[in-house]
Amino acid sequence: MTHPTANPSVTINYVYMHVSPPSGLALQRDGVRLIWSAVPMDGCDMYVYQDAFNYMGPRPAPQVLMVHEPVSVLPGQYSHEVWRHFDGFLTTMDFLIERSPRFRKFHHHTYQWGSPPESIPTADELVERYPHGSRRHAVCMVLGNKKSRVPYELYSMRGEIARWFHENSKVPFDAYGTPPHDLPNYHGMLGQDEKLSTIAQYRFNICFENIYHPVWARGYVSDRIAHSFESRTVPIYHGCPNVADYIPPECFIDFGKFSGFGELSGFLEAMTDDEYDSYVSAIDTWLRGGGLHTYSCLQLYDAILRLYGELVGKSFDELVRADSSWEPAVLPEGVPTVSTIVNPVVHWSWVYLRDRPVEEAEAALAELERRPSVVGTSWQPETTTPSRARLPDVRVSRLLFAGPRFVAGDPQRGLDYAYANQFSAWRSYEGIEVLHFDAPETARVLGVGGMSAELRRAVEDFEPDVLFVVPVAAPLDALHDVVGDITRHTNTRTLAWMSDDPYAVNDYSAKWARCVDCLVTTSAAGLERYRELGLDANVVLSQWACHPPSYAPASSDLSIDCSLVAPHTHPRERIVAYLREQGIEVTTFGPGWEGSEDTPFGERLRVLGTTRVNLAMGGIRDVLEIAAVGGFVYTVPCEGLQECFHIDGPGKRRLAEVAVMDDSELAGRAKYYLHHDVERQAISRRCYERTMREHTWFRRYSDIFGRIGWQLPPEPVVAIRA
Repeated sequence: MTHPTANPSVTINYVYMHVSPPSGLALQRDGVRLIWSAVPMDGCDMYVYQDAFNYMGPRPAPQVLMVHEPVSVLPGQYSHEVWRHFDGFLTTMDFLIERSPRFRKFHHHTYQWGSPPESIPTADELVERYPHGSRRHAVCMVLGNKKSRVPYELYSMRGEIARWFHENSKVPFDAYGTPPHDLPNYHGMLGQDEKLSTIAQYRFNICFENIYHPVWARGYVSDRIAHSFESRTVPIYHGCPNVADYIPPECFIDFGKFSGFGELSGFLEAMTDDEYDSYVSAIDTWLRGGGLHTYSCLQLYDAILRLYGELVGKSFDELVRADSSWEPAVLPEGVPTVSTIVNPVVHWSWVYLRDRPVEEAEAALAELERRPSVVGTSWQPETTTPSRARLPDVRVSRLLFAGPRFVAGDPQRGLDYAYANQFSAWRSYEGIEVLHFDAPETARVLGVGGMSAELRRAVEDFEPDVLFVVPVAAPLDALHDVVGDITRHTNTRTLAWMSDDPYAVNDYSAKWARCVDCLVTTSAAGLERYRELGLDANVVLSQWACHPPSYAPASSDLSIDCSLVAPHTHPRERIVAYLREQGIEVTTFGPGWEGSEDTPFGERLRVLGTTRVNLAMGGIRDVLEIAAVGGFVYTVPCEGLQECFHIDGPGKRRLAEVAVMDDSELAGRAKYYLHHDVERQAISRRCYERTMREHTWFRRYSDIFGRIGWQLPPEPVVAIRA
């Protein structure tokens, strides 16, 4: 096998999560390399997504949607909400091409798949491989038992025709397919290597598409009829209303010309051998004319290349030589697979696209007729709703909380801090109706685009006074433009709570500041970064807090001398190692520590409440959690600490509420508090009481909302434990 030696000047990434093999494959034509991968690669010149469920977000290169599945399968991808994310389009659907110049035609890619591309059998090879003289005068159907909610689907007709023929016709009818049918004439599932040889045992083969409709099915001719032709079996075809534009009518039996199953059955029963031979002769003529080449992957690759040229302003001849061809290429190292990506959340899941109402697709098609050139990234919605100015003061009586229930949406990792604290605090208010929207979990089921659309619908249905958003990470967050649309075009005030790393403001947090009414940061340095970007007008500096009912009191049985509950880092490891060298037994919990894994919220609180000296090395939030259970805090210096608590030190222990690590006496202070129970307990008590007075989420919400003019009901009463 030879491989192109020239380094590619253009790399096009074809993204399909079910690519086989999962590691991907590569081909090259002159200086253009095309790489199939399960998820997008970095650094490519164009990205092509086989249907919208493979899209994973913006890329700094042209993005192309291949509209492959019909509306009966994925109605949700026939919408401007999807199309606006793409620069170009390839489709089998003539009705899209007829309505917009942005769509380009391709045919279902069935042959010359792989690297190297497999050869297409010649007509003479197929005549020898699949003789037709001794076949059963019977019908086969190799179609799975599937369902669709779209009114013009043909899935349901598969079982109907098989059952009718079994019960009423003299022509035998055998059904195969995956998923299995509950039919008396069902004969099982077929592997890909069994399909053609099975079809070739019959004179007739049911080739029903997924859909029949005078508009929605125009141009949709799948590989079913090609497989029937390859086995030289006469197709009984139903689906594409203009199939004759692509296949000579004498090659197939058009089911649409019959009034029903009975008339079709009579036609087949009466067919003579000469009439049957005429169909096969027409099929052979079509095969000799190169008909199967229409379904070649290489034709698709050329269509992709032509579209790339259109998008970057180059002709096909400028990109490749006319006499060149697609050849196997070396797959570069590090091609990402689904298994190598952390949180591989797609933009829209298959489930979301499948379950959207077809009425939305019909509305998108109607708009495409009105505005044919405005599709893709140039599309903007038609709206009569004006952008609103900043809303006046409001009394909050309804609040929609968009944040995780579990850590990163994973129940195995326990309750998320935001749910146990911020959301639980909101639920404690009398006079505020609170609704939880689990953004990460919804994103995992529907994709981030689907989740964002559901969030928009939740705002429309619930009509909250405030949308309180807790972002998690870009792959799991609501889309900024959707949140921005809520901010600009509804009466819902929007607030985002950010746990800012100042270094992430430019690339992450600033996008949130631009799409909400108010952004809360816990970082003074972060606030300065917003100020430098001119975004500080709606940014409020605040601090973490706790929700007392979520924190059980510390145990009287302090079975752990010293503990650290935090993910492993090298600075933390150095401190722990030093304390251990000085004879202090430190127990570590969290990812990265030997013998430890992720610590769920409940287990974390159990450890904090049964430890004499709790090491805090994750910032003020860790300090407040230890304080909330009544534990003793031994912390590294951190932002906000001295504003929240009195720290120990020379002459200060009488008022101290937390102990602070000092390099000169790091181990000495730890040993001191381990052996002075009364003093340690007094410091813990002062820390706990101050936390209950000043650092609950009720106090934080009152402060933040008071500063921005949003009125809350009275704070719930916090009971301080004796």
